[in-house]
Amino acid sequence: MSKKYSKKEERNRPYNYQMIEAQFPSMGKTQVQKTLKSLHEQNRIAGKEYNKSVIYWKIQDTGPKLDEQGYEIPQETMDDLNRKVDSLTRQLEQEKDTLKSLLSTTKQLNSQLSDQQIQDEVQQLESENSQLEKKLKDFKSKTSMMSDADKQRLQDTVRKARNEWIKRKRIFKECLDQILERSSKKRKDLQNEIGWETDEDLKITMIEDHSKPQQQQPVSYKKQRI
Repeated sequence: MSKKYSKKEERNRPYNYQMIEAQFPSMGKTQVQKTLKSLHEQNRIAGKEYNKSVIYWKIQDTGPKLDEQGYEIPQETMDDLNRKVDSLTRQLEQEKDTLKSLLSTTKQLNSQLSDQQIQDEVQQLESENSQLEKKLKDFKSKTSMMSDADKQRLQDTVRKARNEWIKRKRIFKECLDQILERSSKKRKDLQNEIGWETDEDLKITMIEDHSKPQQQQPVSYKKQRI
């Protein structure tokens, strides 16, 4: 009978005599009640009357824990628990670092091109290279030069742009001179306040005037001694 109750205690849940009787129908109500009462009096189980019914449960073991050989397992002190917490914390940090490294590696691998994508890109570059080589070969084989009419149109465009450049610089200089005459500020201070930039500030060189023939520098000859 005690073995049957020990199986019930292993579940560590409250029970009454009806539950025991339902599980072991061969036992009568009276025998079940007497056995439970006897176990309760022997302090082998705990019990309490509730709504005209006695509820029994396993007495929670508060004694020392024993190993498989029956020896007492020493209880952990607060220092032992703190050391265990520190060890687990270090392990957790190591696992986090490992996870971070794996995620970084995975991200790098995912950002790289696949073999098929690399092969497609190589084929595309080879095709573009072939087209450029063909264009270069065709360009080298051509002997036609720019016509005089095209050259003249290009020179006219450059000359017109240069004249417009000079004209706008002159207009701006005239306006600036008038402002400086009526202002007590210096040129540099006014430039910083308004925020204009000159060609010299931007290191821009004026387009040379190729419409006029360049004058050749006279060659000086030194007399040689005979």
